[in-house]
Amino acid sequence: MSGHKCYSWDLQDRYTQDKSVVNKMQQKYWETKQAFIKATGKKEDEHVVASDADLDAKLELFHSIQRTCLDLS
Repeated sequence: MSGHKCYSWDLQDRYTQDKSVVNKMQQKYWETKQAFIKATGKKEDEHVVASDADLDAKLELFHSIQRTCLDLS
């Protein structure tokens, strides 16, 4: 054992850093996707858009639960 203790603020800091990286990746993904759609002149498939919205809602719920768990620890 390294003797390092993991405190809740360590986890919170790590979560905040991870969230920042994920947010940057998501933002870059959407910017690239929109640029590709614009460059090719294609329209987004309405079923894909609906699926993305459903996934986004589920991810937001997951992150809310995760934040609550971290706050309780």
